[in-house]
Amino acid sequence: KLAPLLTPEALGLPRTARVADVGCGNSTLPLHLGSLYESVLGLDREQHTAETMRTQHGAEHRRVAWATCDVCDADSLASACPQGLADLVVDKGMLDCAIVEHDAARLLCNVRSWLLSPRGVYVVVSFRKPELLVPVLSCPELGWEVRHTALRLPGVEQQASVCVMRRAEAAAGGRPPDEAVVGRHIGAVVDRWYREESPLLTAEREQQLRAGWEAALARLSLLASAAMPEGHLPLREAWELMLTCEERGELPADEFAADVGEFLGRAGAAAAPGAATLGLAQALAYLQEQA
Repeated sequence: KLAPLLTPEALGLPRTARVADVGCGNSTLPLHLGSLYESVLGLDREQHTAETMRTQHGAEHRRVAWATCDVCDADSLASACPQGLADLVVDKGMLDCAIVEHDAARLLCNVRSWLLSPRGVYVVVSFRKPELLVPVLSCPELGWEVRHTALRLPGVEQQASVCVMRRAEAAAGGRPPDEAVVGRHIGAVVDRWYREESPLLTAEREQQLRAGWEAALARLSLLASAAMPEGHLPLREAWELMLTCEERGELPADEFAADVGEFLGRAGAAAAPGAATLGLAQALAYLQEQA
């Protein structure tokens, strides 16, 4: 279902358009793009990825090449690609990762000011909610017109989004975007999203957490485990109870532990910052602070 959205006809591009697939990994998407366009470059920051894909597919797909490059790093990008290389930039999941890694501003500015040709098209395929994704991409400093399409992918329960960006007429040419301004915009959008649209602590979530906490404590009481403060759970178990699968992907256990340690320190907890356990009241207070 993604394929029809990437054709030259759908994007208003000629078959001679030059294409870059950023954060391509070992995906076969560059090969599909090579069947639509005459020149495709897959970019990934992992060196082994480019080497592997060249070895496996280079001989039979002459229109497709791979290069090692961190698109979020301006120097790395400039060393791998001439400015204005791509008439079409395809981003399938890279922006999602960059938001988690707090690198979205660098990614978007580098695509806008270096990688894209002046009239180029930027296509983002994302599993982020459109209520978050579209405002991020609509940053006035980037000067893009944004068109959103919902997409159902086979075998994937969560709906995906496809956003197509072109420079607005008023933004054609001119100065490059200010990364600091873009970063502040993205930070404000993400903060509002988690505070208003997807808060970490709701009444329903608190009820579920209390029930899960009680069940975990009952289970631990049957085990011959090391003593811990009453009502506390090991930090790893608390992490699994407190966060959804998607949230755990964004906040791994080690980062969660460090974050909780800082929170407990601010709260004046005696066990901070090296606490290995967490109580329910602390867990609820932590989630409330994140909201």
